[in-house]
Amino acid sequence: MYKNYPTTEYNSQTVSNILIRTNLINNLNNSYFFENYTIKDSDTPESLSKDVYDDTKYSYIILTINKMFNRFFDWPLPGIEFQNYVENKYNYSSIFLAESEITFPLSSVNKIQKSNNSIFYVQSLDRNLNVLNLKIKISESSLTSGMFVTLLDKQNNIIKNNVTLGRCVYEGANSLYNFSENGKILDARNSNFNYLSAYIASSEAVNSIITTNYKNEETLNNNKRNIVILKNRFLGEYLSLNRNILDIKANINE
Repeated sequence: MYKNYPTTEYNSQTVSNILIRTNLINNLNNSYFFENYTIKDSDTPESLSKDVYDDTKYSYIILTINKMFNRFFDWPLPGIEFQNYVENKYNYSSIFLAESEITFPLSSVNKIQKSNNSIFYVQSLDRNLNVLNLKIKISESSLTSGMFVTLLDKQNNIIKNNVTLGRCVYEGANSLYNFSENGKILDARNSNFNYLSAYIASSEAVNSIITTNYKNEETLNNNKRNIVILKNRFLGEYLSLNRNILDIKANINE
């Protein structure tokens, strides 16, 4: 039963190293038991389980070993699903109000209402650089700088009428996420080179260090692709070890 195990020298003889068995579950870097794998767009936990173990029911082993506790969040999104996720996540605008317009508790703002009664729900708000940033979901109607609106709370009570909207910034998938170089995030206000000013004037000037929302999400998604797979010949050993662990825990809890 130990023919698949690596060998070692013991008493001048070459024997199977059965002591390495204790690392089967805990040591994912052990190449005797595991092999690296890069998830493709066409892969699912079930299809990968079928390819490796000739049965879809062992998909949980792939997820468990790689600490993927939520298969819909931890498993990388394929092509069109990834595109839809990013576009939906960053389909927002930030509306900035001048300090003079802020005469109310920031946390009370829940809705923005236009003169034609169109409603925009505030997703989040932030006090930044002496302005109020109201983050809203884009809809068919748009809000523009200089427009007069009404701010409402959750109970539709009017907080303030005729509020003048300031700068409106669309935060799409291809908008700026940060400036980074060699994995280090750069300060946009760097005294030697003002990255933000250069970006506004001409994105080509700092194109090599621009990370967009899309690029950032793509990196996060691709990082999920690198996993380890338990080799088929050790499947029985893994199942046996897990059954023993469960039996021990059951006896302890009795």
